[in-house]
Order: sequence, then C-alpha cells, then structure tokens
Amino acid sequence: MSESDGKRPVWLGFGRRKQRQEREREQTSAQIIGKPRRQKFWEDTGRVLKQAASIAMDTAIQNKSVVIELAYMGCSLLGSFLILRWALTRNDTSLRAKTRAQKKEIAKRYGRKIELENEFEQMVAREITNPDNIDCTLSDIGGLDDIIEDLQRNVITPMLQPKHFRTSLLRQKRGVLLYGPPGTGKTMLAKALAKESHACFIVIKASTILSKWYGETNKMISAIWTLAYKLQPTILFIDEVDALLGSRNSSEHEATTAMKTEFMQLWEGFETDPESNVVVLGATNKKYSLDDAVLRRFSLQYEVGLPSLAQREEILRSILKKYSMEDGAHGIDSDLLDSIYADAIASNDDAKNNARNNRNRKPHPLRDIAEKTEGFSGSDLKELASQAASIPVHKYLSEAHSLALANGGLTNGSSGNVNAALLQQGPDPLAKVHFEQVLEHMVPPSRAAQMATARKNSNGGRQASREALMMSLEPLIDSLARNT
Repeated sequence: MSESDGKRPVWLGFGRRKQRQEREREQTSAQIIGKPRRQKFWEDTGRVLKQAASIAMDTAIQNKSVVIELAYMGCSLLGSFLILRWALTRNDTSLRAKTRAQKKEIAKRYGRKIELENEFEQMVAREITNPDNIDCTLSDIGGLDDIIEDLQRNVITPMLQPKHFRTSLLRQKRGVLLYGPPGTGKTMLAKALAKESHACFIVIKASTILSKWYGETNKMISAIWTLAYKLQPTILFIDEVDALLGSRNSSEHEATTAMKTEFMQLWEGFETDPESNVVVLGATNKKYSLDDAVLRRFSLQYEVGLPSLAQREEILRSILKKYSMEDGAHGIDSDLLDSIYADAIASNDDAKNNARNNRNRKPHPLRDIAEKTEGFSGSDLKELASQAASIPVHKYLSEAHSLALANGGLTNGSSGNVNAALLQQGPDPLAKVHFEQVLEHMVPPSRAAQMATARKNSNGGRQASREALMMSLEPLIDSLARNT
C-alpha cells in the first residue's frame, strides 16, 4: 500500500474542521440573535393591542349615544316581536272560537250538524235558508194551478220520495226554469217550492261567487255543489239567471267563461252523481239571453205570464184571505168578504156570459176589481191591495188627530184624550170603494200594467168624446125628425 493510501493529507482534514466550526458559530449566533427578536415581536404585538384597546375605549366614550340608541333599537325590536307573536296567537285563538261558534249556529239553524271543510263552504253556508223558516206555501199562490200541479209531480214528489226515482227513466229533474214578465210570482213560487219539498234553499248571488282573485270563483262554485250534496235535498236558486249564465261570447272575460263552464260541469257533467237530489231553479224575464248549454240543462221550463181575469181574481182572493186572517174578519167589508170566500170562480166563458147579463147578475166586488186591473201582475195587485187597505187606516188616524185637537188634548206631540167610542170602533173595513179610489190615480209599477192602463184611458177618452158628440147632435136630429 502506498503512502498516499495510508494517510490522508493534512490540509483536507483542516478544511472540514474549519467548515464545521463555522457552522457551529453560525448556529450559536442565530440562537443568540433569535431570542431578542421573539421578545421584540411580542412586545410590539402587546403594544399594538394596547393601542387598539385604547382607541376602542376612546371611540366608545365618544360615541356613547350611538351605543345607547343601538341598544334601545334592539330592545324595541325584541318587544315588537313578542307583542306581534302574542297578537297572532290570540287572533288565531279567537278565529278558531269564531269558527266553532259559526258551526254551532249553522247546525242550530238547519237542525243538523254540518261539516264545513274550507273557508269557501263557510261563505256559502251563510246563504242557506232552512225550509222551516220559509213562510210561503203553494196555497198562498193564486192563478198558477197548472204550473203548481206539474211541479208537484216532477219536483216535489221526487224530493220527498227519492227511493222511487232511481231508474233510468224515473229520476229527479236537474233544472227548472221559470220565465216571464217581472212581478208575476216567480221568486215566490221558488220559495214555496222549497217549503213544500222540505229542501234547503241556497240563493246563488254574484256577490257570493265572484272574486277579484283569479281562480277563487271556481273554488266558490265547487264549494256550492259540495255543500249542496251534503244538505240534499237542496234547491240552488238563481234569480235573474241570465246575469250569471248568459250566452258565452268572445268579448267577455276568460274568468267569466271559466265560471260558467265550471258551474255547468258540476251541474251535469262527467262527475255528476245521477242519484243526487239537487235541483237548480232559475228565474228570469230574458229567457233567450241564456246560453244554449244552460237552456239544455233546464229540462223543465214554465212560462209565468201575466194573469188572466180569472187568475187576477184568484190572486186578489189569496191576498185578501191572508189579510183577513191577520187583521180579523171585521177588517174587510161583508160583501167583499163573501166574495173572497166564494166557492169556485167562474171560467172565462162564464164571465163573458155574465157580462152580457150584467143587470141580472149578483154583485161580485172581487170580480169587478179584477176586471178593472187588466195587465196587472201579481206584484201590482198586491201593491193595489196595500194602498187600498191604507186608506181607512189613514182616515181613522186623521179623524182621531182632529178630535184630539178639538178637545184640547194635544200637548207636546202627544195625542191626548181621544173619544173612547172612536177608539173602540177602529178604522172602517176595507171595501171595494177603496180599491176604486186607488185605481183612479195609481200608476202600476210594471210596464205591462202601465201600457194596459194607458190603452184603457185612451179608449175611455174616445168613448167619452163620442158620447159628447152624440149628445150635441141630439137637438139637430130631433129638429130634423120633426120637420120630416
């Protein structure tokens, strides 16, 4: 082995030792220098934090009012939240209590418990009339015997005996339409129909079903039919049906068209229960304004026209008979009372024959009044009877007032002492003369009666002028006869 292999050069070891020493020196100096740097960092950090805290305290002191306002606002919001929560809770409780009270009132009014599923049925329930609360019967309607007989057979009997009308041919009619001039008793006939059939009476009005919110009208119509099925037998009455179910056209709003379509689908559509005991009853004086699909669903249609002479006499008899039962028989003149409770009225042919033998016939005041009221509707005749009945009452009150003034008993608006005999006597009984006094100046409410009255007055004027002309020509005719 050579010398170079056995020994390392001295200069090589010295260099490595020198490098190692420099590294140790650098590490020692780094340790000596690093400790003051860390202390300086924490000192600087603490100083910055102290300055920040000092600035925050100075700011809080300077803006103390802002802090107070923020705290006050927070407390106010919290208090408002608690009050609102309490009010909503209380309102919800009162609403539930109100709903329960409404259900109890509805059940008491209809005599049975009704489950109302939503707010729409609650709104419809306010328009329901219990048949027991209707004071109009078919016997109160005069002059419509043929229509009443047909309604008895096709509507009232199926409602009272539904088990016998479950076949394909024998079923309850789905719709009944009453049309004719105003004041002929269509609404009165509808109420009497509900009374006789013991059916719940739901009046459908525009204010009930129409809504400003799109789609709620259809929900209201659906609620009407669901409630009608729960209460059946039920009559859905639509007065002036042409206003709600008139002809569909392109100019009307789409919501109106959707309402009509919804009603007709539920009335007689795909999901309609064929064994349901629900009838739609409509009244109108504009039959041909109805939509064709609506007319088709009114399977029974009756024209309630202006009453004839015999019908007017029957209507007057019905009105005065009810008045005699309310006020007593002494309130009507004996001749008029006998005419009211006569057996059967004469037919038109008999009336014509009696008119020819006017001198020999027995006085019949009720028929005389009916002859003078040509063109009058049922409501016109009722108004005539009302005004006639008020004449003796006003006369009695006027005489009592005059007598009190004559006796000096009227002081400070009081009637004073009135003659006891006058008080016991009371008003004069209603007589034919009172009807004649009203007819002299009365303007009938209906247009048909006004036209008939004007025509009668014009004919009477021509007759009077003809008689006056003949009277003026009588002297000339006599002189000519003498000369010849």
